[in-house]
Amino acid sequence: MKEGGKKSGGKLKEDGHNSLSKESTAPRKKKQCAVPAGKDVSMHALPQDFIEKQRAYFAEIDAFELPEEEVDSVD
Repeated sequence: MKEGGKKSGGKLKEDGHNSLSKESTAPRKKKQCAVPAGKDVSMHALPQDFIEKQRAYFAEIDAFELPEEEVDSVD
C-alpha cells in the first residue's frame, strides 16, 4: 500500500475506514399509520360476545389432546 493512504480508489480516514458511504443492507422498518386525532377508533372494534366465543372456541382447541397410537413391529 502506498503512503498516500489510497486503497481501491477510495481514500482512507485515519482510523482505516473508507470515507465513501455505503448503502445500508439492513431492511427498512415499515412506518405504522397513526389514527388521526378525532377519528373514531371503535368503528374497528369487534363485539364483545364474538370475542368471548372465539376465546372459548380456541381454548377448547388448545385443550384437545389427540391420543398417540403405538404401532407394533411388523417383523
